[in-house]
Amino acid sequence: MFESFYGLRTDPFRLTPDHHFSFNHEQFSRAKAYIDYALVRGEGFVMITGNPGTGKTTLVADLQARLLSTETTTATINCTQLDAEALLFICAYEFGLQVQSNHKAVLLRELMIFFRREQQSGRRVLLIIDEAQDLSVLALEELRLLTNLQGGGRPLLQIILLGQSALRDLIRRPEMLQVHQRIVAAMHLKPLKPQETVAYVRYRLETAGWTGDPVFQPGVVTAIYTYSEGIPRLINQYCSRLLLRGFSLDLHELTRNDAQEVLNELQEEGLVEAPRLEADQAASSSDIPWDEIDQGLAVTQPPQPPEPPQPPEPALAAIDEDQTRQEPTAPLTPTLASETEALDIRQQPEAAAHVTQVSPAPVADAARYLRFTAQPTSAPPNELPADSDANPSETLYAPYRDQNREPRATPAKRFPVIVITLIMVLLLAASFLGGMVMTDDALRQKLVALALSTSETVVTSVTATVQSLLQWLRALNPNA
Repeated sequence: MFESFYGLRTDPFRLTPDHHFSFNHEQFSRAKAYIDYALVRGEGFVMITGNPGTGKTTLVADLQARLLSTETTTATINCTQLDAEALLFICAYEFGLQVQSNHKAVLLRELMIFFRREQQSGRRVLLIIDEAQDLSVLALEELRLLTNLQGGGRPLLQIILLGQSALRDLIRRPEMLQVHQRIVAAMHLKPLKPQETVAYVRYRLETAGWTGDPVFQPGVVTAIYTYSEGIPRLINQYCSRLLLRGFSLDLHELTRNDAQEVLNELQEEGLVEAPRLEADQAASSSDIPWDEIDQGLAVTQPPQPPEPPQPPEPALAAIDEDQTRQEPTAPLTPTLASETEALDIRQQPEAAAHVTQVSPAPVADAARYLRFTAQPTSAPPNELPADSDANPSETLYAPYRDQNREPRATPAKRFPVIVITLIMVLLLAASFLGGMVMTDDALRQKLVALALSTSETVVTSVTATVQSLLQWLRALNPNA
């Protein structure tokens, strides 16, 4: 809806978790590091807790996206209000197993065979359980027994538990001591800080293709933080409604009044408690320096690098004679020599009057170019030996005449190859015909007849040719 109005590629504040919009704030980065550490160890439990909307599911989606390029088989269970045996069946189904029996022993055997087959193929098995705070004590105990399965001295299964704060209380129970001792890493996600809230809103906007439309005036992010208390899901909910208001009113700048109107609408719909509406009072009574943190959101132009200092341009009259025309130590090519002579502006008053209107730098650059691109010959005319009969002009342009001379044609060396090839072809043809003659009597008779007729024809032709030659000779010398 408002995406096309503001030139966005997608909705930047969807409530559905999307790992493409994962913002690596402090808590999120630490949780990823703990998970990676546990995966390197390859054993036990990993526990990630946090209040609703703090990014646990987004963290799992980011993990699954990163595991696609690794040798890891993953399964995710979201429905946890099950008894222990039903949880095992759901686990088998998520790993793609079709268990034909309802007996628990058969189920465990199928799971063990699957885990060992994955280990033999060099893959690790990871089970992710979301909303784990709803698991029963017996279900957690069954999961602990699964982590005890080993093959080759290494665990066959690793489990990640995601849940709300109640999961920590569940794990701390006395009867959960064995599960508690198998937790390799634990992390509790906290809400965003005020500075992180500003960075979070900007990051999601820029990821969706935001180019500065709309502009968030100072005070808008303050209202966002007051409403959401730093919880990412509530930030998304509020910002989505704020962009919807801007779209409906054709606003390209969102002000503090617009933010307050959105809060009023959320209150009327029963989506927010009344105390959260007091954004001004909350900001003033807090120790948070909002004046420094919330300075609005707009696309800032990157600072342009300072231009390098330009050297002072010398006056045209101060250009040295060597810069305008400098005799090379060796003769130049005809083209370069003519260009060097044309550069002498002192011998061309009209050109000098015209050049005084432009910068002398091109003149100096041209002279410098000619000076360094000149191609000297090996024997300048003024250094020829006294007894040399060579023509100076020929000596001067000898290198260039040699360069323009066409290359001599090399004698062809293909004649022996052609002769050998023809001989091989004739031998192959003779062998083929000889084989056919030896195996086919009728063909042999035909070939003999053909050879005899050909011989007669050749003899007749030669005889006629000889007679014609003799008659021609007699006609030339009748007295012979």
